[in-house]
Amino acid sequence: MATKTENPLLEKLVKDCTNAREALQKALSNYEQAKEFCNLLPEVITGHDWYFFRQDEPGKWYMETWCLDEEKADTFIKELKIVGVYGFHSKFINSNCWHYTGSFVIGDNEFTVKVDGGSKPPLCRIEETKEWKEVISYKAICDETGEEVK
Repeated sequence: MATKTENPLLEKLVKDCTNAREALQKALSNYEQAKEFCNLLPEVITGHDWYFFRQDEPGKWYMETWCLDEEKADTFIKELKIVGVYGFHSKFINSNCWHYTGSFVIGDNEFTVKVDGGSKPPLCRIEETKEWKEVISYKAICDETGEEVK
């Protein structure tokens, strides 16, 4: 927008519009590029409900699921391996929650796939660790009355 703003609220709204236009242009560009290879992707990948699908840099794409239960995630990971997703490695998140990340290549495009969920890898164990942290708290005291200000 080429209008001159006169207050911070209008400046914020102009900035929001500019950011939204840039995001739309990026999404349209990603869409045009992805159309070229989407028909080459296996149905296991195209048929899944992805939480993220974005281009991180030219020729590098990132895909992520969101909160799959353990059984669904394990099945999906097996299917992805069958269609050529390789190099899966696991990462422990918290309270017995895991995610798995793998890769595949189509033409000049490299894809990173993250499956959020899955069971504990057979050769891993979870150990409880305890950390002691010092807690520091502050209170405000009024000099005039000597009372705590809450």
